[in-house]
Amino acid sequence: MCRKADTLMKKVSWLVLSFLIAGCGGIPTSSAIHFGSSRADEITSQFIRVIAQPPVDGMTPQTLVQGFLDACGDSSNDYQVAREYMTGAMASKWNPNSGAQVYVGSTLALTETNDEVSLTAQLDSTISPLGHLSVAANALNVSASFKLNQNEFGQWRISAAPDGLLLSRSDVDRGYRPLPVFFSDPTGSQLVADTIVVPLSSAGAATSVVRSLLSGPSPELAGAVRNNFPTGTRLTFGSVPVNVGIADVDLTQDVLAADATMRKALVAQLVWTLVQLPNVTAVRVLVSGQALDVPGAVNPHTLKEWKAFAPAGISPDASLHVLVGGSIRSASKAQEVSATLVPSLTSTLLSASQDSLSPHFAAVITGGQTLVADFAELGVLNEVFKGESLTRPTWDRVGNIYVADYGTGVSQISPLGEILAVPIDVTINGSGNQVRRIAIAPDGVRVALVFTDGVQDTLAVAALVQENGSARITGVHRIEGQITSVTDLAWSSQIKIQALGSDGTGGQKLFDVGLADGRVTANAVPLGASSIAIDPQGVTYLGVTAATSSNVVKPAFGQWSNVVDGAGPLFAQ
Repeated sequence: MCRKADTLMKKVSWLVLSFLIAGCGGIPTSSAIHFGSSRADEITSQFIRVIAQPPVDGMTPQTLVQGFLDACGDSSNDYQVAREYMTGAMASKWNPNSGAQVYVGSTLALTETNDEVSLTAQLDSTISPLGHLSVAANALNVSASFKLNQNEFGQWRISAAPDGLLLSRSDVDRGYRPLPVFFSDPTGSQLVADTIVVPLSSAGAATSVVRSLLSGPSPELAGAVRNNFPTGTRLTFGSVPVNVGIADVDLTQDVLAADATMRKALVAQLVWTLVQLPNVTAVRVLVSGQALDVPGAVNPHTLKEWKAFAPAGISPDASLHVLVGGSIRSASKAQEVSATLVPSLTSTLLSASQDSLSPHFAAVITGGQTLVADFAELGVLNEVFKGESLTRPTWDRVGNIYVADYGTGVSQISPLGEILAVPIDVTINGSGNQVRRIAIAPDGVRVALVFTDGVQDTLAVAALVQENGSARITGVHRIEGQITSVTDLAWSSQIKIQALGSDGTGGQKLFDVGLADGRVTANAVPLGASSIAIDPQGVTYLGVTAATSSNVVKPAFGQWSNVVDGAGPLFAQ
């Protein structure tokens, strides 16, 4: 029996709404669009609080189990209402915090046989005990069995059930919030976001994120980031209380093994992670009740003190550039040329990007077989690599270019012209040779990839590991299960990616994909949209190609507004 909306015993209350978009008229679309995200938008976005209802007299075994499943979406008071569906003994020993299996609600079937109810459904994803969500491979199912007894009043109650939660995808979408959890990059100088989800109704979000920090990064990021907490460091009292905006993080004495540099880095991790919560403005770091000594820092710590560790993003000085013929031109400086092809190459630029830490550019020219860069002479684009079907180049944090060549794999090109194949540890759709697109995040650690099996694309995220002069891509994992074809992609924030493509329902769309929760939102785009660029404020720009012209558009008042003529938008200094 499928869950139906009119049988759900849930009351809801709206919490946070809406985006504001500025701009002026433009190209109309068939549906509303929203772009650009503040911290509050990223963390709370739009949620519906799930308030579970207790069991009522006369429930059958099947309706009782369905009521229990509904109640699993409300974590209040350690899932108090969900426990009311159980016998006293079962309620005492049931552990809802051992992880969750998330199923597709429309596929749920409950089968009743005497005093037992069986559940089957299509598996959407799983959530680890620390809150890491993993999207399931296609065609996997979840199954569970519930034993029931009648109490002294003749009412059915669950006497045996699996530990952990069984949640519908809609339960997660409306009842869980995505949160970034920050670790250090390999240099220790800046932070990199990992992601978790926590129940919206949970009063212990601060505790959840700190426990996740102390436990280390997700397996996918483990080899590419550093955790600065000494081994064995735990919460002294098991929780992180928040009072008047100050989160008190009391750590065990294991943390004293950290030297001054590590202490600064671990405090930066704590501050950047905790201030993402709406009720936290400062963090007090303690060791068994006493302030942790951090040279040059004031306890409690505010974000302002720790700006130096800020996760890398698009430079605030970056401005819109476009491709015009064989040149890269500024859109805001009277089409001033920033880089152009060497005279011996008479071609048109298809896509381009700039190193975030230097003025160098790289581009792919017509035909997709030649990568050019201005390593030899600033502003003059010369051939540095040949391939068969090259995608838009992307850069790491040490000045290397990466490019995907469909059928061959990913290559790294250094400023000295050295070319290395980049191995990919991957099980998605076969081998790493099926990479169609690659985009390194501004932090230089996380990588967005598009794989294909020749029929359907898969959007994934991985980690870029660099050591001993070589690079490899590890921890490849799917981040959603709806998109079937990807034309272009870009990092839109620390915890989101945007992809231009389709989902099998017809027509090109712009997808907003949450890394923490796998949530996908589709927006209408103009006909001919072919490329994406994100500005320093997180606003999306699209390159639109027609038969005889190309232009760049951005959102304004629910429409797409023309910005400038030109192709392949990018933001550069």
